[in-house]
Amino acid sequence: MTVLMERKELQGEDQTVAIVNGHDVSIATLRRVFNRIRDKEDWKAPWVAAVPAETVELVSEAVTFFHSSRPEQIGIERITGRIILAGNGYGAW
Repeated sequence: MTVLMERKELQGEDQTVAIVNGHDVSIATLRRVFNRIRDKEDWKAPWVAAVPAETVELVSEAVTFFHSSRPEQIGIERITGRIILAGNGYGAW
């Protein structure tokens, strides 16, 4: 899979901020994806999630947008084939 990411000036939730696998991606889409994998108690906290292989690029872009770091692939679920991703969370560096 090829991932092309292009940042644009932010002008609201519907603004396209990235292109993932040839598709425009808005802030609203990134927020929906991020909300599925983030820690529900603290959005800044580290997290681990198993995601379908076809969504890894989109999940990575969402995490990068909100946490300012790329998640790491730490494994694959044997039965489902889902990719296990982990993120360090958001923090001041």
